[in-house]
Amino acid sequence: MKTWFYSLTTSILFFLILAGGSSYAHASTDAAKVHATPPENVYYEELNGLFIELPYAEDLVNVEKENDTLFIRDLTTNDLLEQITLRNTVQAADDHPLLPPPITVPPTEEFMEMFSTREYNGLEVVLNVRFVVTKNAEGIYEEVVDIRDAWWTTGSGPHTLEDSNTDILHGDFPVREFTVTGQTTIVTQIDASARAGFEAAGFSVGVDVSGTYYARMTVRDTMVFDLFS
Repeated sequence: MKTWFYSLTTSILFFLILAGGSSYAHASTDAAKVHATPPENVYYEELNGLFIELPYAEDLVNVEKENDTLFIRDLTTNDLLEQITLRNTVQAADDHPLLPPPITVPPTEEFMEMFSTREYNGLEVVLNVRFVVTKNAEGIYEEVVDIRDAWWTTGSGPHTLEDSNTDILHGDFPVREFTVTGQTTIVTQIDASARAGFEAAGFSVGVDVSGTYYARMTVRDTMVFDLFS
């Protein structure tokens, strides 16, 4: 019988993507991808033992690393395009059977979460996923053994999310890669004077029978975890 303990160390894979950056630096529909080893022929940054493939032109952005976080800014405007923080929670076996030499040590399990947060005209939406990945004795990530759930949330502010849905694409466990994708609609009540600004930001604006103005925008997001490379 194996017992498990939780050693709270680093636990969150967090993607913060801010709207308003240069359209030349990246395409907003592109997804950052997490790799176990450095990917070839793409732009990536190392963060806490994993490698983040970034959907940006390397010569058009400035990337600063501070503790567990990457700050990605437009090289020309200095606008913050994306903020990526990567942490994990180790879940390791505290005992294991003593087999004939050499002793076999079970792989370490790490509970991870990924959050991809974007802002649209100051309104925040977050695509979330929780999953469990194994790491061998050499510290190499090997397999995803479980994906718990995926869901949308939103930060504080005068807005809500409607018609949210998510989809997790993967094979039979254990797997070495998966994709989380989803769609949600941001809804917020606005003053009539704010209509032009929201429409310029891509929202559709309507008014109900009571004369109240509402701005809506349907958005999609995608996150990729890939241990093949």
